[in-house]
Amino acid sequence: TYDSGPAIQAAVNSIDPLSAHPTSGAASEMGGTVWLPVDDDGAYGIGTAVRTTYGQAIEGLGGWARCVCITTGLDYMFGVDSHNGVLGARNCGIKRLMLDGADKAEIGLYVGRSVLNVFEDIRIQDCTDAGLVLDRGQNNVFINIDCDGNGDAASANGCGLRLENGCGTN
Repeated sequence: TYDSGPAIQAAVNSIDPLSAHPTSGAASEMGGTVWLPVDDDGAYGIGTAVRTTYGQAIEGLGGWARCVCITTGLDYMFGVDSHNGVLGARNCGIKRLMLDGADKAEIGLYVGRSVLNVFEDIRIQDCTDAGLVLDRGQNNVFINIDCDGNGDAASANGCGLRLENGCGTN
């Protein structure tokens, strides 16, 4: 299966994260969206993690886009994390995605050091650790998130949602 991660990341990187910074101007000029058309013939193979920062969104187009992990031991499939490690990845969004860890990815969606993001209509399944990890984030909105079948039931590792390092007002 083809690794779609680098192509998706290249599309995300084409959105200038600095144009979405709150000091850059009017909200209408902020960020952009990478659309993942729904494909009846299969799924997007994710062998390389995809990461967004300021104002970069990823959305399924025409329904829920299915993304399946194809690399064993991948830390996470999709991440919203701050630029240069400073608190503040903001105005990002991930919507209408089905993330299938295929018992290869540790985490489906990692949200770290991030604020003011919207996550909607996401299903995360079969990750070896947690489906969703929220790490040092605040004022994020989560709507219709379904995490099922994550972790290793035999050893009691993993969960649907893990909160780390002071997550408040989410």
